[in-house]
Amino acid sequence: MMTDVREIWLFVRRNLKFVVFITAGVVILAFILALVLPARYVGETVVMLDPRKTEVTNIQSVLSSLPADNAAIRSEIDIIRSRSVTDRVIDDLRLMQDSRFNASLTGMGWIEHLFAGVTSEDTAQQTEHDRSIIAEKLLKNLEVFNDGRSYSITIRYYDHDPQMAAKIANAFADEYLVDQLEVKYEATQRANSWLSKRLDELRDKVSASEKAVEDYRTTNHLIGVSIAGVGQETLTQQQLSELNVQLLQSRAERSQAEARLNSVKGLNDEQLASSSIAIASPLIQQLRQQEAEVRRKVADLATRYGDRHPMMINARNELAGIHDKIREEVHKIIAGLQNDYDIAKGKVESLEKELTNLTAQTGQGNKAMVTLRELEREAAANRSLYEGFLNRFKQVAEEQNLQIADARVIARADMPLKPYFPKIWIFLTLGTLIGLATGIFVALLLEYLDRGIRSLSVAEKAFGVSGLGIVPIAATTDGQLPTDYVLKKPLSVYAESIRSVRAAVHFSNVDQPPKVIMVTSSFPGEGKTVFAASFARLMAKSGSKVLLIDADMRRPRIHSILSLDRTKPDLAKVLAHDAPLAAAIQKDISGADVLIAHTRPPNPQDLVSSQQMEKTDRDRARAI
Repeated sequence: MMTDVREIWLFVRRNLKFVVFITAGVVILAFILALVLPARYVGETVVMLDPRKTEVTNIQSVLSSLPADNAAIRSEIDIIRSRSVTDRVIDDLRLMQDSRFNASLTGMGWIEHLFAGVTSEDTAQQTEHDRSIIAEKLLKNLEVFNDGRSYSITIRYYDHDPQMAAKIANAFADEYLVDQLEVKYEATQRANSWLSKRLDELRDKVSASEKAVEDYRTTNHLIGVSIAGVGQETLTQQQLSELNVQLLQSRAERSQAEARLNSVKGLNDEQLASSSIAIASPLIQQLRQQEAEVRRKVADLATRYGDRHPMMINARNELAGIHDKIREEVHKIIAGLQNDYDIAKGKVESLEKELTNLTAQTGQGNKAMVTLRELEREAAANRSLYEGFLNRFKQVAEEQNLQIADARVIARADMPLKPYFPKIWIFLTLGTLIGLATGIFVALLLEYLDRGIRSLSVAEKAFGVSGLGIVPIAATTDGQLPTDYVLKKPLSVYAESIRSVRAAVHFSNVDQPPKVIMVTSSFPGEGKTVFAASFARLMAKSGSKVLLIDADMRRPRIHSILSLDRTKPDLAKVLAHDAPLAAAIQKDISGADVLIAHTRPPNPQDLVSSQQMEKTDRDRARAI
């Protein structure tokens, strides 16, 4: 794992072009895919569940209104996706006759179906099979959801035809509302039918209970009489009430007659004549007036005649007659009072006897009334239940013709103008992300599989030796060699890395710095020639005496890199004693001495390991 920031930066620099190349390829592929893939359109219809209750008949619906909670909304979503609503959509849009949806109408299917000689049962099974396939296709491309924050349900349908996408989305919404109304209509119709049967039963029950009341009342002579403020009483109870009133009145009359009779008992004739009862008699009052007149007449005659005068005698006889009439009338009044008392007494006794008989009858009637009241209560309960069911039946009959759905469409789907899929910017974004991820993954995989050395610490750890430094690839322009770049850009990274190697070589032994440095590599093309030439030029520029010897006699390149003269003797001639060393050394533009190798001898190993080579190196080192 790379934890060093510098190593991460080096990793990015090494693989940037590779990652960019893969990312660009994936983005181009995604762009082509977005252009090639068939376009898909989406039709969107929004249905809102209405929690408000509309009750035109001021009663609750037979099918209760929809509660707008999460469970109810989820249930309504399931209803929209149900097979019954889907079948309605299929029939409404005639999808069974649409070859895009019914695969039996495409290719040779309809010909095979025509000449197969199938029965009506097989046809029905095939039709149902086709319908099931169409329903599965519709539900596969149908999306119904709620955002959880409102009562709105969104219906989306995806199709390659924009017009069909909008039509199917609207059809699902419409058929869902129709399904709601039909469910309510069926519920009210079932309730109406049940109420009708129940009303017939209750009507018979009410008739039977009322007939039982009347039969029992007639059998037990409990004829009802309605009395205002009292309620309903039997005839016996009414007679008993009236008889009690008459008895009270008769007893009062008897008491009054007895009091009048007692007031005159024990009185003499004079007291009777002057009693209030006698005085109240009109006849006695008239007789008293006659008596007064006769008394005046007698008094008048007495002044003129004597006691034996006939007129006096007649007057006294007339006065005595009046007294007799008064006495007779008083006795008649007393006899009348006695008679009134006897009548009142007899009437009281008669009423008491009759009251005793009616009381006995009333006791028996009250026992019968208990049963009668029970029958009446049962009849009243049946009547009340019947009236309630009759009222409910009428209300349900009204609601059967006036049903309102619990939802409404608030936004119908219009034909989409732009495709929902594919969206180029999404493909480009995903392509970029996938390309970057793929490029980084492949780069990491290649780095993991690459066993080469990327850093000085790795080399030191792998070989157990100290490293002098790392020289990066020089960022030169086209046609420019690193050996020239190191002179033109002495402050570049490439030049600084070579100086760091030179410093490391110098400080490897401060007391006796090395004078001979050999640059070699395991394989050709690894940069040893360029490094050696660049190293020699930088040392020469810094004022050091440098001799650059090209000892690669199989593939010599120093002369071409440094643009030296190939006509002069080279290393092979010097080692073969064909030319002196001084004649073979050439001067570079940096001031360094160079011994090239352009001749390819058959035995370069023998020449390099010869004593002449050792002597040449030793002499040159002393010269330096």
